[in-house]
Amino acid sequence: MRILQLHDEPWDSGITAYAWTCAATAGAVCPNASGSGAIAETIATFPSGGQLVYTISATVDDDPPASVANTASTTPPGDGICADGTAPPCSSTVVLPAA
Repeated sequence: MRILQLHDEPWDSGITAYAWTCAATAGAVCPNASGSGAIAETIATFPSGGQLVYTISATVDDDPPASVANTASTTPPGDGICADGTAPPCSSTVVLPAA
């Protein structure tokens, strides 16, 4: 069994609440179908070619920032490497306009 750790960072100020859902394909298994707050999952079944997609819905406050950034990181097991060929932990950041 290969275990993968996934963590996302706290959201920027201006976000009052967020919830997420997980969808799996190609033999991967979501540890939880949905949740709220930061994602901190241990993924026990994640075969080669598998994919997990986390969709996040957030609520901004009355004075939101111009953009919102979120960083997710993962540590693959054993001799796993990141998609760009570097050593773990692997990270990705997404920046979206808040409006």
